[in-house]
Amino acid sequence: MELTSQQMPTRPALLDDLPFHFSRLFHVYRASLQRRLGGSKMGKHIRPGMGSIYFALCAEDDCNVKHLAERLAMPGPTLTYLLDQLEKSGVVERHDCPDDGRAYRVRLTRLGRSLEPEMWRRHDDAVAMMQSGLSKAEAATLKRLLGRVVANFQEDNARIEGRVRVSAERQPRSRNGGRGRTRSTVDGPFVSRRGIPSSTAIAEASVIRTDRPKPRR
Repeated sequence: MELTSQQMPTRPALLDDLPFHFSRLFHVYRASLQRRLGGSKMGKHIRPGMGSIYFALCAEDDCNVKHLAERLAMPGPTLTYLLDQLEKSGVVERHDCPDDGRAYRVRLTRLGRSLEPEMWRRHDDAVAMMQSGLSKAEAATLKRLLGRVVANFQEDNARIEGRVRVSAERQPRSRNGGRGRTRSTVDGPFVSRRGIPSSTAIAEASVIRTDRPKPRR
């Protein structure tokens, strides 16, 4: 039996196609980053998703990894994955935290520091391209509204994760004393079902906060 137009559930028509625009934005943004980095010396060391970490270290180097995750609002698994890649490429190095034996600190290497002027140049070019055709007022409004949408997703994810955690705690224990296996899991905003940073997470992590002062060049 098919539903009539009067019986169909109502949808928020004004933003009905917004998820499709987000998807298109993600793909064109990632492709743009790959073109800007590909085939250059920079592309051998920095890939899409690493920009926010790099610039955060430029502003405050040799910081606690946990503190870095809080500054970037980035989940631990995503940050660990990206730091692994940056360390393999020689951009950063991790070392034990002297005042906390369980923690690590991360800092830029000499190679990492040498990339800063070119990274800022490419960042400024990308921002200028994104703001093309927008007035200063429109750009400020866009930034504010996108921040509100991101906050909505984060609040919703927190509620969902809270429900999933409660549900897991209520599950009966298996014979070996462990929790029963769940049939499905709910992804966080940055981590895929296998605990590996998703491509969306990596692209989202590459967005650079421009409301902080730039370090001296």
